[in-house]
Amino acid sequence: MILKELNERVKILQDIEEIKQMHRNYLYGLSTCEWEKMVDYFAENAEAYIARHDLPDEYDIAKGKENIRTMLKDGIGKRVATHRPRGGHLLIQPVISVQGDTAKGHWLMSRFTYATHLPGRFPPRLDKGRYDVEYVREDGEWKFRYLKWTCPWPEPEENI
Repeated sequence: MILKELNERVKILQDIEEIKQMHRNYLYGLSTCEWEKMVDYFAENAEAYIARHDLPDEYDIAKGKENIRTMLKDGIGKRVATHRPRGGHLLIQPVISVQGDTAKGHWLMSRFTYATHLPGRFPPRLDKGRYDVEYVREDGEWKFRYLKWTCPWPEPEENI
């Protein structure tokens, strides 16, 4: 293998690690309700589709960074403040492919939650979901171009 091929492989591995770190930082912002910090991880023309935990089969949808900011702070953020959920997020099994300044991937996430305002929500509940994502390098940093959070995942079969 020649040096050029090795350099290309190393660059792809570096890009994948940067993407993983960015996605984990985004999720940490979610766990700590740092909505403004989360917005920084989206590209200017990004799209976000985030499953609503309070309304099954419905999504919060936003297109463009400013609309995503509004969705996170005024939508999800206000619901979280009202319901006081507690818990943590486990982001696992990333599958990421890089093509120059774009990448695609999917992750699984488990989320342990309990809500202090709802009776019968103890012990914590385990929600499982999937992130389907497209990334873009913008000003030298990896960002979300498309993010879809599906929960529950796999989606339940209607007729078992």
